[in-house]
Amino acid sequence: MKQFFSDTQKMPKIIILLFSLGLFFFIAHKIYVPYKTGSIINMFQTIIEEKEEFINNFINKKVSDISTLAQKQLIQELATSQKELQTPETKKALTSLVQQVVGTNDLYDFFIFSPQGNTRFVLNKDQFLNKNFVANPLKNTEFGKSLTRCMVTLAPDTSHFTNIFTTDKPSFLICAPVFSEKRLQGFVGCEINPQQLFTALHDKLGTTGEILLGQETREKTVIINQVRNNPAISFKENAFIQQDSPLQQAVSGKSGSGIHKDYRHKKIIAVWDYVAITHGGIVVKIDYHEAHSFSMILYLLYLILFALSLICVIGYWYVKRNELKIIQSLSASLASFYQNHKPDLHQTALLTCFGISIFAVLYSIHGYQKIYLNAKQLDVTESKTKAQYLTQRINNILYQMEKTTKDIADDLWDQELTHKDLEKRIAQEITSNPRIYGIKIAFEPFEESKAQKLSARYWLSTKKGVERRDLDQLYDYT
Repeated sequence: MKQFFSDTQKMPKIIILLFSLGLFFFIAHKIYVPYKTGSIINMFQTIIEEKEEFINNFINKKVSDISTLAQKQLIQELATSQKELQTPETKKALTSLVQQVVGTNDLYDFFIFSPQGNTRFVLNKDQFLNKNFVANPLKNTEFGKSLTRCMVTLAPDTSHFTNIFTTDKPSFLICAPVFSEKRLQGFVGCEINPQQLFTALHDKLGTTGEILLGQETREKTVIINQVRNNPAISFKENAFIQQDSPLQQAVSGKSGSGIHKDYRHKKIIAVWDYVAITHGGIVVKIDYHEAHSFSMILYLLYLILFALSLICVIGYWYVKRNELKIIQSLSASLASFYQNHKPDLHQTALLTCFGISIFAVLYSIHGYQKIYLNAKQLDVTESKTKAQYLTQRINNILYQMEKTTKDIADDLWDQELTHKDLEKRIAQEITSNPRIYGIKIAFEPFEESKAQKLSARYWLSTKKGVERRDLDQLYDYT
């Protein structure tokens, strides 16, 4: 070992090599960290876009369903009736109708309000019957505020999320006015179960990644969905939400990305945005140490190489100069452990350096193995996440196509869309949705006109605009 350190030919070259390699990994670490941060932020921005699209589709679909429900004949008859509505027969009929329109799994409760805000019918929570939601004490609840806005605007309204009406289970209310013969007869309200919405936010982003949905409640920012790292924090107003935290910025109407601390006081990489339809914000985040697990390998490597080069410098200097008083003192203090043997200063110094080197190498191997596994898991998660969102994006497109088709069919069936206005409606749907290439409509024989057996048309998007082709002239589609 002494000969190794005292080799004036090789030792300087080894020191320069170790130092150069350490410098290389130091520069690689400094370059890789911002690159990886940018890559994760881009991925999270894609996730937020997909989640916002899903949230908007889910809530808009419920708003559309409840607006349709408000125009049903049974609802209009009940809203205009002066009789008692809270009867078993009415409850049975409304249960069937509301579950059919809104969906059984998404429904918590259904209300019929008078034009003044009094509850005339409640599907499940009988304690709210004959209560006024726009008067104390209910007017300051999220449901009361939503009904008030609906009464002012005479348009459908979506409330903030709340958990006071469903025993610690979050819900939200959608209100819609009921008109009959062009007169306001009252309002309907559906209390919606958002579990389907929250389930879509339970993506496994590595080991620590999670998606937060938040809003401002009583001037405090709260997390409204259950998060993987602390499910009990939902709707807790004493949660650690810093003033400039991503969630605080998101519910304040801001969007952005960066490195912050979350409700666990841990350093994170996050992307956030405001979601108007929920009156709140969304955050996608992951712990910093997991996101940069591979960069820690580079960090450990340059530390080890710098340490080894430093050990070589110290060993080379000591052997040549023999002036390491610290090592002499250390050797003297350990003399009591040796019997009948005078401490060898050179041997002690070399063994100390060798022991430090072995410890550093073993520690780096252990750290490399652990960090490599975490990095591999995160890479696999990123691949799965991209595949999941591509699938979800396709599902959203198919859902939009299905909804457009169903809306047109329902409007034709309810005679709210006349054959005369059909072409204008189709052109509007194709123009407003670039994903739609064409829409075909075929009528039963003699359905559109008693003098014409076949009637089928196809509108498609072209460079010149929306063009119409008559399919009944091409073949007998029956």
